[in-house]
Amino acid sequence: SPAIAIRTGVMAYSCVPILIALAGKTNIITLLTGFSHEKLNVFHQWAAWI
Repeated sequence: SPAIAIRTGVMAYSCVPILIALAGKTNIITLLTGFSHEKLNVFHQWAAWI
């Protein structure tokens, strides 16, 4: 149904900024939090899975 498709698209589109923010080894979140790239990669993979 169109309503499900729209909600799925919105959910996928809302993950894009998170994925971009976590994409590189030296990113803004690493600089702000001090967490290593390896620790943040788990969140990147989780957001991509959703």
